[in-house]
Amino acid sequence: VNAGSDVILVKGDHRLTLGALFNFGRADVAPIDPATSYTTVARQFFFVSRYDYFLTDMDAVWAGLSYRWDPLAGFKAQLLASAGYLRAFIKTDKHYFAGRIGYSYTFENYEVPPSTLTSNSNIHGLLAALDYENRLNEHVEFLASIVTIYNLNKVEVQNATPFQDIRIYLTAALLSHLTDKLAFEARFLMLYDRIPPGADLVKVDIPVSYTHLTL
Repeated sequence: VNAGSDVILVKGDHRLTLGALFNFGRADVAPIDPATSYTTVARQFFFVSRYDYFLTDMDAVWAGLSYRWDPLAGFKAQLLASAGYLRAFIKTDKHYFAGRIGYSYTFENYEVPPSTLTSNSNIHGLLAALDYENRLNEHVEFLASIVTIYNLNKVEVQNATPFQDIRIYLTAALLSHLTDKLAFEARFLMLYDRIPPGADLVKVDIPVSYTHLTL
């Protein structure tokens, strides 16, 4: 089950993007074993926001704030605040391709503390991102974004030295407009954490890969 909302507001040199997503899933992880039953394999909430102010037609400054609740990935809360510079390489009616670079601060509160020292981490990072939008025709759009964050400080909980705890967030979506107010969307989201906050947690998480109708 997936539910979410997206808002984009554009006025002059200002652009505000807001998004929220809730995902819940259960699966029979051992279908050939009659003794097993369905297990919760996905339970997450994401909120993202970003504000862009274009200084010129191709240059902008930006600031973003996001929140993630993902207990199965080890997070009671993950709060990310970031800001930096944006350069649009292509900006036409059909294509938009831009790169972003900036500073990020991440606060993490863990579901099961990886050590007895602390259940929180404060991570200062270098953020680099690419954003792409392609209006294939008047009815179909393709959207993609990849964000990479390199830690600048030592992260004690994960025993990670600077530039060792790399995070990558990849999103891709294909949106087909059926009417002015109804669309069909296929979306893929991948989260990569080089050093997860727990020995039993995996590096790659694909919490969202689905199709749905959008009003």
